[in-house]
Amino acid sequence: MSHHDSAGAQVRIGIVGGGRGWVFATLFASFPESRVTAIAERLPGRREAIGRSHPEAQLFCDYETMLAEADLDAVVVASDPPAHAEHVVLALEAGKHALSEVPASLTAAGHFEVLEATARRIRRIRVRRDRDGARTNGP
Repeated sequence: MSHHDSAGAQVRIGIVGGGRGWVFATLFASFPESRVTAIAERLPGRREAIGRSHPEAQLFCDYETMLAEADLDAVVVASDPPAHAEHVVLALEAGKHALSEVPASLTAAGHFEVLEATARRIRRIRVRRDRDGARTNGP
């Protein structure tokens, strides 16, 4: 992220999953240091709803297309839990930092895949959980 070392630069965020991702999009949009530039959501109604709430973001129906085409520094993985590990690994392999909802994987093998991808790409992975464990849903 060397092009963001200067003062005033914004971290470009992509989000996969428009349900829980809506919460992250709203949060990151509130910080001047970050900008939500892309959102991937496979469900058309949910994609349209998050697009209305975040018109500054480019919308994608396919996560891999978002990774290939959007100019991103980091990805928030807020997709369905069974896809978390795969989505985190894809982000890391694409050279992006990743923030994942809990759980990062549903299996031990998935956790190892995430750790190996992190080590190979020298990128950061964070796994986020609400302090009180509460679930907040978007539109």
